[in-house]
Amino acid sequence: MSPSAVTTHSAAPKIIIDEEFKFLLPRLDPESHTALEASILEHGIRDAIVIWKGHDILIDGHNRYGIAQKHDLPFKTTELEFPTREDVIIWMITTQIARRNLSPLQFTYFLGLQYKAAKKVRGGLRTGAGRKKEGGENENTQVTGAEESSSENRNLINSQQGRTAEILGNQHGLARSTVVAAEKVADGITAIGKTSKEAKRKIIDGEARISRKRLTQLGTAPSPEVKDVARSIDAGTFGKSTDADTTTNPSKPPSTTALEHELLTATTDYRTRLKSSTTTQGLKAATRIHITHLESLLNQPSRK
Repeated sequence: MSPSAVTTHSAAPKIIIDEEFKFLLPRLDPESHTALEASILEHGIRDAIVIWKGHDILIDGHNRYGIAQKHDLPFKTTELEFPTREDVIIWMITTQIARRNLSPLQFTYFLGLQYKAAKKVRGGLRTGAGRKKEGGENENTQVTGAEESSSENRNLINSQQGRTAEILGNQHGLARSTVVAAEKVADGITAIGKTSKEAKRKIIDGEARISRKRLTQLGTAPSPEVKDVARSIDAGTFGKSTDADTTTNPSKPPSTTALEHELLTATTDYRTRLKSSTTTQGLKAATRIHITHLESLLNQPSRK
């Protein structure tokens, strides 16, 4: 990744909106968007909009760019250079995780996407020619169908994937298994999104409550099953069945309320993260995630 100089535009330059990139990010709620628009109208667009160099694709600043277009406002752009789309996705997700106060599900979704993209960049899932090193040498050599099926190649792929999960886990103060599980949750949300973008948005924004276990199942479920869930979310009928994220546990004592049980579960998860954290950065990340999780539980409308 290499940045270029910041450029100021009085008229809209050629900027491409990539729907996949745009839909990676949770949208601002109406109140936050109104506040951002009011601030921009008063103070102007102070932060540069980021473009993928050589592709003219917007990768950061979608809300600012939309407001600039709406009111015909000047803005600045800066370009960043990336070798692949996966590298762009990793940068976008890392930026959002650092910037936003994400809900636990949003964090899990981003972590899963980050892991999936990182595996491709590291070569964990590649079976073709890899990216080139300096001097033109490929990082990953071309392999044949027979080689792909060999136990040696499978072990290499599993090792690379495991290392990627471990690296991301250390970055976020999480166990490697948590990173792997996050990818399966993200696969479920992605599967829903292929049927209905609106249903996917409702899940990410927290309008539709669905358990992580169910999302994991949907990642590999038959298409008709995924479509049924997406349709029920679109129709507003989702949540009337066992698909709802009620966070029930048959083994918990009858005297324990649902909220108490969720808080106890969150605390247990937090202790697990602390045990797996080996750096100050990891401890801080685990604490931040835990606080965000507690706030989301306590601020649910039905519990205020």
